[in-house]
Amino acid sequence: MKRFGIITKAFLILAMLTACLNGYSQRRNTPPQGRERIEVAKTTFLSRQMKLTPDEARLFWPVYDQYQQKLNELEEERRQAMDKTARGLHGMSDKEINELIDARIQNAELALLARKKLIADLREILPPAKIVIFFRAEQQFNREIQLRINERRDAGSHQRVE
Repeated sequence: MKRFGIITKAFLILAMLTACLNGYSQRRNTPPQGRERIEVAKTTFLSRQMKLTPDEARLFWPVYDQYQQKLNELEEERRQAMDKTARGLHGMSDKEINELIDARIQNAELALLARKKLIADLREILPPAKIVIFFRAEQQFNREIQLRINERRDAGSHQRVE
């Protein structure tokens, strides 16, 4: 029964990672200034929500930045693989398509491993309650960014129609 709980948690984390990566992939066309503003806003938001002490912040941010860098690398790899499929599956062999599928699975597994490492590292520097607050704050921030992106996209599509 305990193993079922671990598997359920792993799938939940994987789903969260997929949502985060999806959000990042949709923001990839954001100009560098926009990305920098988003990162500053995220840092501010997470700090405010987590109420990190100066010592906790000193330890938390390098760990989080390393995790974020790994996610960005994985997202770039995923995007490159998806660009191959955008050029057309009809010109690819089944073997090539299966390699893309396997690469996507491996990418998700690596993202999950990165998340597990983040959690293990955070457990060494933060109380468990702050880790849960971090998860919630990160999810709230990503949801808010996605809403704003959707609003801007919708506003832009309405302007073009008129």
